[in-house]
Amino acid sequence: MLKRRRERIALGVGLVFGFCSVTGVVQATGPHDLSQPPELVAAVPEERKPPGSEEKTGYLTAEQVAAMRGPNADLKDQMVVEFEASATDPAARVRFEALYLEYMLRIGVSPLGIPVAPPPYKATTAVPVGSLAPSEVAGLPAVVAGDPAPRLLSVTQYGQQRGNWCGPATVYMMMKYKGITLSAYNSNHTLSQTTLSTGDYTNAGMYGGTDWVDFDMRRAVNRWRFGDENVGYEQVTPSSTTHLMTMTMIDIQGYEPLAADMVEVYGGLHYNYHPNRAEAIYHWTAGYGYWYGSGYGDLVYFKDPATTVWPNVQPSFILGIADTYYFMTANAQRGVVW
Repeated sequence: MLKRRRERIALGVGLVFGFCSVTGVVQATGPHDLSQPPELVAAVPEERKPPGSEEKTGYLTAEQVAAMRGPNADLKDQMVVEFEASATDPAARVRFEALYLEYMLRIGVSPLGIPVAPPPYKATTAVPVGSLAPSEVAGLPAVVAGDPAPRLLSVTQYGQQRGNWCGPATVYMMMKYKGITLSAYNSNHTLSQTTLSTGDYTNAGMYGGTDWVDFDMRRAVNRWRFGDENVGYEQVTPSSTTHLMTMTMIDIQGYEPLAADMVEVYGGLHYNYHPNRAEAIYHWTAGYGYWYGSGYGDLVYFKDPATTVWPNVQPSFILGIADTYYFMTANAQRGVVW
């Protein structure tokens, strides 16, 4: 739990979720806020388990993480370092371009462009306190050197077909966007949440989960796209908000959605109208965009498959980068598959 109190953003695309303060309890503010009060929410039937309820909720040791690093993990780590440095160092820009092209060559993907790190910015507009209408969000003045508008991929949202299939639904959205409807792992497999729920991919099954500690998401996206669970995507717990934003910018600028695993706990912060329930929510969503340097600071855009599980959940939602990092690291060791 964070010790210092600060305002947090959780904006819905088309709706605004209001602000919460990090005091251990969701504090609803604003006319658009539909947050559940901190009271026990009734359990859902087994066939509609809460989205992302992982069977294994522990932490990975450093040795386990190291053992599961793919052959391109070191290269991607160096890409992150050079991308961040390239914002102010032209030599780092050259190094990043070389690393990025090498990575694309290794995974057999033709680059659609080379990501560019934006220069550091200094906000010129204070973040307003309280709920805002969408028109007010859109009308916020730009910040110095920030993006004038969000960078968004045209990912289509799909609801999860079972309560525990947020993982399969997230992979489905990512592969559907890339137009990869046949599995490179098994050419007899066509793209569906049912297929993606099997042990060949997410291993969610009928009543399980897409577990972070078993690298289920990484296995699923790599097998489906590349035929090898160790090639391409890496599973990473971000070390900072800067690290998280860097991975997001590289993927989105490269026209690659990413999978995000975030955790909500009873009595804590929640996003996108997820309920305040006794069992912790481990939930996968598809990251499809960002806004670097908006009037709210850095924002990340997500597609949420839980629209078919809980009322009021919006197909798309936005979190500030600090909130995104919080949901990935404050209550568990989670992160992104990018």
